[in-house]
Amino acid sequence: MTGKNLRLDVKVVGESGGVAGAQVAVQITRGVQKWNFTGSTNSSGIASFVLTKASAGFYVTSVTAVTLAGYTWDTAQGLTSASYTLSSGGKPAK
Repeated sequence: MTGKNLRLDVKVVGESGGVAGAQVAVQITRGVQKWNFTGSTNSSGIASFVLTKASAGFYVTSVTAVTLAGYTWDTAQGLTSASYTLSSGGKPAK
């Protein structure tokens, strides 16, 4: 079943809050299917990605890169991946 769009927001934060202008790369996987996205953070430090017509199932999302001149990505801080199940109604299962 093909569902609604799946939206993913990634927030990049520094010592003083959200970091604007960072380049973020993510990979979403569902079984053997893979989708790669890149985008820039907005003034609040959020980069948004949309997987259109997402099917129900188990997904894993990994942040594969965060870059911005003058900053170093500390992978030991925060989340770098998450998994979730999308129900047939197009919403994450609880």
